Order: sequence, then C-alpha cells, then structure tokens
Amino acid sequence: MVTQFYGNTCFDRATLSRKSEGGTADRRKTLYIPVWKNLFLYDWDEGKVQFYPEIPNEWAPVTTSKVFLGIDGGCEIFCLDISEIKRPERTNIVLLSLRKIFPNLNEKEAALLAYAQGILHWHGTHKYCGRCGSNTKSEEEGHIRVCCNKDCGQILYPRVDPAIITLIEFKKKNSPAVCLLNINKTGKGLKCSPFAGFVEIGESLEDAVVREMKEEVGLEVHRVRYMASQPWPFPSAIMIGFVANAKTTDYKLDGDEVMDAKWFTANELLEQVNKGTLELSNEDSIARSLIQQWISKHCKRKT
Repeated sequence: MVTQFYGNTCFDRATLSRKSEGGTADRRKTLYIPVWKNLFLYDWDEGKVQFYPEIPNEWAPVTTSKVFLGIDGGCEIFCLDISEIKRPERTNIVLLSLRKIFPNLNEKEAALLAYAQGILHWHGTHKYCGRCGSNTKSEEEGHIRVCCNKDCGQILYPRVDPAIITLIEFKKKNSPAVCLLNINKTGKGLKCSPFAGFVEIGESLEDAVVREMKEEVGLEVHRVRYMASQPWPFPSAIMIGFVANAKTTDYKLDGDEVMDAKWFTANELLEQVNKGTLELSNEDSIARSLIQQWISKHCKRKT
C-alpha cells in the first residue's frame, strides 16, 4: 500500500486528551500553527512554514479559535485561526496556500498543515446551528461544536465529503493494457488525470465508481479494486482511489465535466511525459499516485 501525501500517520492525535479535565495543560511544550484565511506563514529565507512555541500578543484576541491537533515528541500541537485579525506583516514572511508550499514540506509537516486547514475550515462553516440557527461554541479542544441554545444543544462533529477517483483500464488478450485518462488544457499544455466524483447518499463506494464512470465517459466498468485513500482538505474531502476495468474502449464524453479523454499504454504515457507534451496530475495528489502505480505495473521504465 502506497502512503499518500497529507496522510496523518506520523504523529499521535491523542484523542483521549480532548476530553480530559484541564485539556492538555499538563504537557509543557507547545507549538502553534497560525492560519490566516487558509494561508500559512512561510519564511522565504528559512524555506519553511512558521510554527510558534507560544501565541504572540497580537494574536491574543483569537486564542479561543485554537484547535488541538495532537502530540509529537512530547510536544502538543495546535492550529490557530487568525483570520479575524489584520493580515500578518512580518519580515521575510509571506502568506501561501498549502498547495503552493507542499514541495518544501516533509510528510509530517504536510499532514499537520492539511489537518489544520481542514478542521479550521469546518469551524468556519459551522458557527451556527443547522437545527435552530443559534450560535455554536467549540468544545473538546476544538473537535466538536455545541449549539448555545440550551433547548436545542445539538452537537456538531467534523465531517468529510467522500469522493472516488478511478483509473479505468482495458486489457485485450495479446495486447498491451491501456488506461483512459481525463485530458485538461492548462497554460503549460495538456495535463491528464483519472476520473473523480463525489459519493451520493445511499450508495457504496463501488456504486459511485460505476455510476461516475457511466456518467462522465459512458463506460460500464467492472472488477472495481480499492487502491488507497488520501485526505484532501480542499476544502473537506477524502479521496478514495480505485482501478476498474472497462468492457469496451468506446467511450462517450459527457461534454460538461469531461471535455476530452484518451487511451494510453504505459509506454505512450512515458513518452509524452518525457517529451513535455503531457503532464501528470500534481505530485501531491492520489491522482498522480494512481497513474504512477499503473505505469510501474505495465512498464519497466519509471516516470
């Protein structure tokens, strides 16, 4: 199983500490990850995102927005939403999105920042109760919100939106395997990716794969196989990756979400990528991982 970028396997979420009396105050060291309108403070000189051992005085008014993320090496880690204060102005510090800075992050940093961005987005979109409209407040170190109306008291939990992403392949006897990829035009040329879509209420992940492939490219698929999953806090999804077999190569574009697609052998993909006429999905995405795994299986050369 290939570990996906942004996965949270490298630190302890310490879920029991969220409900303990006094919260996490019994631990000494702390680190804070400030987030300003989904942007992180990045130091160009040091080439890294800024973590703070304590909250600066100018951020004191928003300390109630902090969320406990977990523990790493005996240090408790929080994220802090500073969106309601003036845009931070610090020497050599710029505000950048997670997808802009991911090439300079290690796996742990990427996981923490993805976690921070996702849960702060949830807080920002759940300030009011969906049942009665009253204000909600953060509890359990930022991992639930509770309606302030005592007659309601609804508890809100963080949610993610499941989405499937599928690489379609076709294999004919005595012929090389081919995969069908979505083709998009970018400022640099053409970029390819597998097909994706959100899971609907009342359907399984496999059902969603079959439905989405039928909707987007008019193909009936079978032999649906799970490959991996990836947290995708842009803003609140989890991507579940599959490979599925098509019964035919005759596809039909939906003309809405998919404007162009093409079948490739592994060698054809590599040749076009090496020539610079085709670009794979971004390096931080499960989309790219699915393509690379498929190429590795069907071609001895590597991307």
